[in-house]
Amino acid sequence: MTGIYTARIAYRGDDRLDITRKSAGPDGIAFAPSWKLLGPVLAARRHGDPIEPLWPAYVEGYTAEMRASYRGNFPAWGRLLDFLLLKAGEVTFCCYCTDARYCHRTVLAEIMRSGFGATVCGERVL
Repeated sequence: MTGIYTARIAYRGDDRLDITRKSAGPDGIAFAPSWKLLGPVLAARRHGDPIEPLWPAYVEGYTAEMRASYRGNFPAWGRLLDFLLLKAGEVTFCCYCTDARYCHRTVLAEIMRSGFGATVCGERVL
């Protein structure tokens, strides 16, 4: 069954794809948000400020970055889409965020659902 899961970075399953700016590999980096986009969110978290006011602009910015990534990093996108859609595989998008509601891994899963018809299966609990 084709499916996308999300999880914290500690997840170690075989279907793991690290999509962080900090530690992603060659394929995962295509799906990582820029440091420019991450900066305000990381600062808010560091200071204990709420993320909610920043979230709409973050989602808009990340979605724009993913459109550009699709055009500029198509080999990575192609491998992911081939795996998900042609081979009916599963992938788990992983990053460091503690709250999946305010995390790019969840936004990316939604992009994959709405743009490519993938099934979003939810957050893996570690």
